[in-house]
Amino acid sequence: MRLISFLFVLLLASPASAQWKCTGEDRCNDFQQCIWDGQLTWCSKASSNAVSFGLKFADDLNFAGGYDVFVEWAFEDENGDWIELNDHGYALVDGVKTKFWNTDPDCVEFEAKDQHPSFGYGECSSGKLVNLLSCSLPPYNFNVLRKGDQGDKDWVAIRQGTYSEEYADAKFTTEGSGVCRKAIWSFDHNGPMSISKLGCYGEVVPPKDAIGKIIIDEDDLNRGFYCY
Repeated sequence: MRLISFLFVLLLASPASAQWKCTGEDRCNDFQQCIWDGQLTWCSKASSNAVSFGLKFADDLNFAGGYDVFVEWAFEDENGDWIELNDHGYALVDGVKTKFWNTDPDCVEFEAKDQHPSFGYGECSSGKLVNLLSCSLPPYNFNVLRKGDQGDKDWVAIRQGTYSEEYADAKFTTEGSGVCRKAIWSFDHNGPMSISKLGCYGEVVPPKDAIGKIIIDEDDLNRGFYCY
């Protein structure tokens, strides 16, 4: 609920755009530096309540030819049970379960799905958001994110259960060559850590469904844990 309250306050407090004004009947606020598919644009909150809101993104400065999305932080399932998603880092975007992050201090940004590109609202920076690797090691979930096409801009979002996410700058390197080449991201989270894709392996065969490996001690590569 704390995150919902923060986002709701953010929506209400955002500065108005000089390029486009809402009428009283629209019940909407404009944001500066919203982002749609990596490009900065304007957007407007068309309506909202405690757990959902609509956004209208401008195509350049043309709202009539822009894009609409509807975001729900929680929903009622077919059994009438109330399902809250935001505490797990998800929302429904036009009915599709979608991850979101605070990629910039005052920007909430959603990953791209088949149904829509990445988008964000608030004070966002330009560049497409790419989720390079999602890996779960209960109770932790790791997501390696990149904004734009610069490898030195990566960071890792670390979520523990339903607690708030923490972010760590990540240094991108590679190891091996050809088909055995694997990506590695080194970062600091209560000490040096790294997360990597699997690449090739020798006598030790990764467990079924493993997609990456977490190293918690760079001086002892045996202290690694597969993530899924």
